[in-house]
Amino acid sequence: MTTDAQTDRDGQRQARLAIATCGAIAREIMADPGELRVIAAFDHACYLACPRGIVCIGGEDIAKGPINVSVAMTRPWATLGVAVDDIGLSHGASLVIEDRLTLDATSGATWQPLSPPPFTPAIVRQGLTALQARAAPKVPGDGLACLAFAKTSPHAENRTARAAQGQVRDLIEALSDETPSQARRDKLTHAAILLIGLGPGFRPSGDSFLAGVFLALTVAGQDRLRDALWLALEPELAFLTNPPSAMHLSAAADGMSEEPVHHLVNAILSGQGDAIGWHFDAAVQCGDTSGWETLAGLSLALRALAAQV
Repeated sequence: MTTDAQTDRDGQRQARLAIATCGAIAREIMADPGELRVIAAFDHACYLACPRGIVCIGGEDIAKGPINVSVAMTRPWATLGVAVDDIGLSHGASLVIEDRLTLDATSGATWQPLSPPPFTPAIVRQGLTALQARAAPKVPGDGLACLAFAKTSPHAENRTARAAQGQVRDLIEALSDETPSQARRDKLTHAAILLIGLGPGFRPSGDSFLAGVFLALTVAGQDRLRDALWLALEPELAFLTNPPSAMHLSAAADGMSEEPVHHLVNAILSGQGDAIGWHFDAAVQCGDTSGWETLAGLSLALRALAAQV
């Protein structure tokens, strides 16, 4: 809840807020003192560059996730007036942005995803069949979801899918190869680099697709391949995508995404057909398009990995 409010010298109300829920990575990032800067601002949230990384702060309607921080508010986030290039200071225990916002960085619950069920290929294939049935009738007209869920080839007007389909094919072929060779890793890395920053959106389609691939590698127990891929991609991120999207991708490389996505993954790994449908509807609401793109990467990668046994 809002803990207090003061009036600054210009007569503006300064919000003093407590955290409702804080992602595990965000909690670590905010613990270090130093300068802060708002690098993106929306009606419902803002992205804040801290000394050790980037966090997303917003009202209680933002999804729980590794870098997300929700604060309890009695008024809309937009009324705080937080804007791009606002500066602030972290004291470790609190964050202060201009004269508008003070956040108690030690309050609230820390969120992290539950451990996934065991990866059993036969059950995963059943779960993916249920996911396909739910997703196919709802595939959006743009983006990469059609590469995973559409029954026919991508529509000619879907430029994002046409631009990415070669890289997606090569990436999935590399994941399907059971030989732990350097050639396989090189093919996987090359395809993934070409996907970074591809497509529209604040979190580009290619980035979110790769986030789904990282999650699939994590739950399939392919940590060594996941980590090798991340080490190859990380140096390229500053040149190919924006910092907030790179931060989300970094969290995915640690096996973490938004809570609705994890609920869906666990339902797939458990073969819970009814739960898959419900969790799918929640997962595709994460971001404007990133939910769909993440599920596309997750689905195709899980299918490739589950086919190896």
